[in-house]
Amino acid sequence: MRRQFKLMSFACKAIRFEELLMCSFDLNKTDYFIYNFMLEQKGKNLTVNEIAEKAGKERTVIQKSMKRLFERNLVKRFQENLENGGYRFYYAPVEKREIKARLRDTVRKWAANVESAVNRW
Repeated sequence: MRRQFKLMSFACKAIRFEELLMCSFDLNKTDYFIYNFMLEQKGKNLTVNEIAEKAGKERTVIQKSMKRLFERNLVKRFQENLENGGYRFYYAPVEKREIKARLRDTVRKWAANVESAVNRW
């Protein structure tokens, strides 16, 4: 179940929260879906296979998305070394308060850039 957020208006353009998050972290729709899915798991550490099974997506799609989410510091990755050699990665979302702080910082920087552009005009 996806949460609906109030639209934010800027002049003639309404911006959905989903768009703000996707734009701020350079996410595609699949990344956004998987990130929200991870948040719904309440901090459980999950493997790519577990995520794929529970989210109903292909494993390769999940691998690509988790790589992007990890690179953008939206999920944490933990490595388990297996007894017979090799390893397995587990993923969990970064705490929501940290992501909120990063979003606020992005919005503040955007607002400062707008202010600067208006002043230069």
